Amino acid sequence: MRLLKTIIVIPFFLVPIGSFASMEDATTALTKGDYTKAVPILRAEVNSGSAVAARRLAELYISGDGVPKNYAESVRLYLIAAQRGDSNSLGALGYAYQYGLGVEQDYSKALSYYQKAADQGQADAFHGLSELYESGLGVEKNPKKALDLLREAANRGSSYAQSSLAIKLFTGDGVEKNPSAAVDLLKLSAAQGNAEAQLKLALSYNDGSGIEKNISEAIFWFTLSARQGNAKAAFSLGQIYEYGTGVDINNALAFHWYKLAADHSTGYADYKIGYFYRDGLGVKKNPEEAVKWLKKASDQGISRAQSALGMLYETGVGVEKNEKSALTLYKQAAEQDSPLGMFRLALMLKDGRGTQQDYTKAASIFERLSSMGYNEAQAQLGWLYENGLGVTKDYHRAISLYKLSEDDQENTGHGLEYLGLAFKNGHGVQKNKVVSYALLRNVLSKHSDRSYLIKILNNLESDMSTDDIENAKKLGIELSLEGLTAIKNY
Repeated sequence: MRLLKTIIVIPFFLVPIGSFASMEDATTALTKGDYTKAVPILRAEVNSGSAVAARRLAELYISGDGVPKNYAESVRLYLIAAQRGDSNSLGALGYAYQYGLGVEQDYSKALSYYQKAADQGQADAFHGLSELYESGLGVEKNPKKALDLLREAANRGSSYAQSSLAIKLFTGDGVEKNPSAAVDLLKLSAAQGNAEAQLKLALSYNDGSGIEKNISEAIFWFTLSARQGNAKAAFSLGQIYEYGTGVDINNALAFHWYKLAADHSTGYADYKIGYFYRDGLGVKKNPEEAVKWLKKASDQGISRAQSALGMLYETGVGVEKNEKSALTLYKQAAEQDSPLGMFRLALMLKDGRGTQQDYTKAASIFERLSSMGYNEAQAQLGWLYENGLGVTKDYHRAISLYKLSEDDQENTGHGLEYLGLAFKNGHGVQKNKVVSYALLRNVLSKHSDRSYLIKILNNLESDMSTDDIENAKKLGIELSLEGLTAIKNY
């Protein structure tokens, strides 16, 4: 939090005689994360009249380090510190009243405390005042004064103001756009340890916005931000290592950063963890863990997680098979226009799994997906047209759709399989055993689990001459190299 955690050096006259050694011990303990030792010392120092001890203890009640989180207690301690002359605590009280942390939200009181802190030169207080004047909360809205206060705060070294002003310079919000100046401010803020500024600076290096693109620098600043618990920075690092953006692909590192993002946030990071556990990417494959994480993401409305979890329920991997649960998840994903969710839903409607068979609804969904270029949906829609299920039978439309589905994203080969069968049966094309054999043989070479194709190929082969079989095998090679262009003359 902006003003609630600002640390300053208290002038000599604010620290009672005899407290130096104890405060030094407390500071050392805090640096080491030894809150068990630090808290009793701070309490004793507060009782001895130390302003800085009161503020440091207030900060612990906000973070929950060594003591239970308690905003009301933090406000009580900030009041004590402020009464003892600590300007940062005045600013912290302004922040508490601005956001209603431990007290009833009161913009007028926030304004008053910020002004008192600003009068004593507290940099972040100028930032707080800027926010109030910009939004017109507790005071008449005044964008010009808000900008002046923001600049003043930035000039005085407020890392939050520097970051906020940088955003305005990036977007041109009330100021002339100046990405280069924005980056300069982000560097100042990031150097002070501002996690959000570190994230924004990393994004600038990553995108080449306001500064020359530099993935190494981006990773450096993403890492500093992520180590402070910034979930967006951790997630960005996960993506960099998953996809190999400027670095070698490293699924183990990607998993590490996604896990950190998930620990500090929710949603899409949870999906990534589930996805990595499902496929064994950077971590040992664990379907049960995959289900757990995908459930977390699904409950938050992540459509990809809903589709992925639905497929696990559909197949009974990592969880007891339940086609109705799968159907529900696919519907949820489809409602968010997830192509995969829509496709899996349409398949279940087509096959009558988990629900009553409905070719018409299935065809409608496949039609929509086909218009979006979803190749496997084109293959399934073609099959419905070939068989006249849910649509009027139309062999020529079926053949056209099969050909469109050649480069299906899921690499199922169903379009080529259906096309091969159409050549076998003479549906929409002239019967041609050579072409049928070549297509079906190519599909089987990539999908060895489709044993039913072996029987079909054997039946074709038994009715083909030796030359036909050789020609079919040659055509199969051409299909592998050229795609369906190889059969354009058939």
